[in-house]
Amino acid sequence: MDDSPLSKAKDYSIKIPREVIESALSAFMQEAGLLRTSEALYSIQTIETDGESWSLPNQDTFLSEYAKDISSARLSLAWRTENKELAFAISFRHDFSGNPSTRIQLSLVSRAAIDRIFRHFQDFYDHEVL
Repeated sequence: MDDSPLSKAKDYSIKIPREVIESALSAFMQEAGLLRTSEALYSIQTIETDGESWSLPNQDTFLSEYAKDISSARLSLAWRTENKELAFAISFRHDFSGNPSTRIQLSLVSRAAIDRIFRHFQDFYDHEVL
């Protein structure tokens, strides 16, 4: 049986709050069997605001800056375990009309695990839309 990672991406028409991202990232790490201290093989944390783009040193700094009024943000993290690359990515942007959009992308070995992580985002979205 092939246990290569599966990937899912979904767009939301809102800015996902920091707390939801933290919760989903923590659940992702748990599902992937990674420790909070597990260093990512690949890591990008950028924020754009007031026409300036900042590359940030770590997730905590990114999440702190993300909570502010920003025009765009990108967090991409990847880990290699047992010859599998697992990934968690979120990108946020205000379009020209001022509408926010967030894209979430996950790669894990289990479809059920991916769905459990996406539930964090979907529950928030469903609550906000209603």
